[in-house]
Amino acid sequence: MAVAYVILPLMVFIICAFLAYLVLVGNWRSAVHQLFAAFLIAMGLWGLTVFGVRSSPTISLAFVWQKAAVAFIAFTGILFCHFSLRFTNTRVSPWALRGLYGVGVAVAALTMAGLTITGTQQRFYGYAPVLGPAFPLVLAVGYASTGGALF
Repeated sequence: MAVAYVILPLMVFIICAFLAYLVLVGNWRSAVHQLFAAFLIAMGLWGLTVFGVRSSPTISLAFVWQKAAVAFIAFTGILFCHFSLRFTNTRVSPWALRGLYGVGVAVAALTMAGLTITGTQQRFYGYAPVLGPAFPLVLAVGYASTGGALF
C-alpha cells in the first residue's frame, strides 16, 4: 500500500488542527470564529478517523474507525452550514439548527448501531465500508446541509 495513501488523512488532521488554532487565536470570543474552528476540528477528526481506517492492522479495527468516520461526515456538513449561516447573518429559526444537529446525532447513533455501514471489506486499495440501509441518510444530511450553506 502506498505510504501517501495512508499518511494524507493524517496530514489533513494536522493542517485542520493548526488552522483551527490560528482561527481561535485570532478571536476566540467570536461565535463565527468558534463555529469555523469547530468545522475545522470536525474535518480534521474525519481525516484522523480515515487515517485510522487506512492504517488498521485488522478489518475489525478498521470497522470501528470507519463508524467514527461516517459520524464525522454528517457533523462536518452541519457545522459548515451553521458557520455559513452565522457568517452571512442569515436568519433562521433556532429550531431549524437544533433539528439539524438532532439529525446529526441520529445519524451518529444509527452509525454506531451498525445501520449506515454494516461492515468493512478488503478491496485492492485498502478497507472499504459495506453500506447499510440507513446510509442514504448520511448522504442526505451531508449534501443537504452543505447545499443549504451555499444558498
